Amino acid sequence: MATLHQKIWTAWGYVVASALPIGRLELGQNVRIEPVEVCPPQLLSARPQINHTMNLGPEYSSSVPAEVVVRGSHVIWFKCNASTMEAAWSYIENTQLPLVTAALANSIDIPPRIELLRIAQLFRDGRMGEILSPWMVTTFTSYRAREMSAIEMQKLLERHNIIERLASGPSRSYQEALRLQDSGDLSPRGLANVVLSYFLVVEAITRTVKQVPSFGGIAGIEAAKLVAQLRLTIGRTEEPATHLKNIRATVKKMEALEERSFRPKLLHLADQLGLPNEVVSETLAIAKLRNSTLAHSGRDASEDLSSWVVRAELAARTILTAYIQSLLEPLSTPA
Repeated sequence: MATLHQKIWTAWGYVVASALPIGRLELGQNVRIEPVEVCPPQLLSARPQINHTMNLGPEYSSSVPAEVVVRGSHVIWFKCNASTMEAAWSYIENTQLPLVTAALANSIDIPPRIELLRIAQLFRDGRMGEILSPWMVTTFTSYRAREMSAIEMQKLLERHNIIERLASGPSRSYQEALRLQDSGDLSPRGLANVVLSYFLVVEAITRTVKQVPSFGGIAGIEAAKLVAQLRLTIGRTEEPATHLKNIRATVKKMEALEERSFRPKLLHLADQLGLPNEVVSETLAIAKLRNSTLAHSGRDASEDLSSWVVRAELAARTILTAYIQSLLEPLSTPA
């Protein structure tokens, strides 16, 4: 319920995925998906006022429509309480939307996309206020979705509910990576940031699964020893060149230690989630690329990173899907 200083807002846009509901589907009280034919055409084709939030001067608006080219067979609606349009849009985009993206994601299909088009205040009598659209640009095109079966629709509801309760963090990381991939540049550094963002999804999940403590404790002791050794060597000389050499040597050793510590964590996670060997191999390859090249702002990859973006997205989506499924399995186990 909205407080005294809050208003009710509703935002809507296109959702594209390999399979979507046949009719209207409510995902809780604040999200629904429905075929585009159900949505009044004027809400998708109107030319609303646009707030140019990136403008450094006084805020102004124009009648130029947002450059949104996502078009699909279904529309998605969100609803929330917030004091301003900007706060509502931020909450929907960063809290509610990632949950749906993760619920629709499937490791064997192409990743889903959701692009918000418009937002408006929603009055208690059902009327909408002025239709607005924050300034946005995207380059994603869409396709016609396969109609979901009744069983698939029920599973989507279950996935959305469990993600909201237990997997909002990894889901938000996955949505942020998708957004960066769609809106970022194609420079080596831009592509590297996308790969790193997808890897954050895997790291977020490994932190949620109970790990075998043996190696983690050893890695922590080794890391502490490396830091202590570096402090000693820095204290023995005041030569900047020597300091830099010692720091670089320590960083290299820490990278190797991090790579060694990640492997048992991933293997333990794979065992718990039942991940295929090829997914584990791919994820370890991405981790090696991250530690050797991507995590260093001063280094550019010598190879084309476009293929690594595709591989990182698939690995992140596969592991996220398996993780969500593992959260659902205890609920379906008979008492």
